[in-house]
Amino acid sequence: SLHCGSFNKETNQIVRYSLAEAAKILKVPRKSLDDYLLMMKHAKALGFKFESHLEDKFGALRTYVKNARNASAGGKKSSSEDNDFTDDGSEDNLSTESVSKNSKKIHK
Repeated sequence: SLHCGSFNKETNQIVRYSLAEAAKILKVPRKSLDDYLLMMKHAKALGFKFESHLEDKFGALRTYVKNARNASAGGKKSSSEDNDFTDDGSEDNLSTESVSKNSKKIHK
């Protein structure tokens, strides 16, 4: 990720950009990039299997984080309980349509 640092092969150095600079390079709002990074940090801490969801939309990651938080907060049931992920990272009844339908669109 640009914000965390990327390796420049020409200079053999790690180049770091500020969050605002990285957002400008990627052509996304800074707040959105900040939100994406935070969601990925939470997902990693909660054990999300990124490799098995490479083709999924970002909504799948948000759903996983939301469900994992609800599960750790005393087993509260969410309205999308039937879209839960199993512990091994595979999906339970989660189709691309349900992720698309539940995902929010990001406007510039």
